[in-house]
Amino acid sequence: MSNRCLQSGYTDIKGAEMNVKRLIAGLTLTMLLGSELAVAANQDGKPYKRGDCILAIEPSYSWVNHFARVEAYSSINGFQGKNYVLLFLTYQTKAVIFDRSIEANTVKVPSKYCDS
Repeated sequence: MSNRCLQSGYTDIKGAEMNVKRLIAGLTLTMLLGSELAVAANQDGKPYKRGDCILAIEPSYSWVNHFARVEAYSSINGFQGKNYVLLFLTYQTKAVIFDRSIEANTVKVPSKYCDS
């Protein structure tokens, strides 16, 4: 076997190793970024507090891209468990009471976006 064939085979193996390393690095980066976004969306499973300003990021929400200030998080007669009472400053709606499921589809933003 010629030296040229051996060098070509070595180059092919080295190139394949680099592609695998790039793939692993890309997948790792994707998983890290994905987990960061998930943490941002659900606030680590902790409920929002009174005065927090939130933004809906779920396209199916009627109030997507609108800000809401959390007025309360508590038990409310006629509703199961604890719920949020939200104040919308730029969006008009009759629904102001939401359960904790909004935590997965909203993000906390600086309070300046909810200042009146």
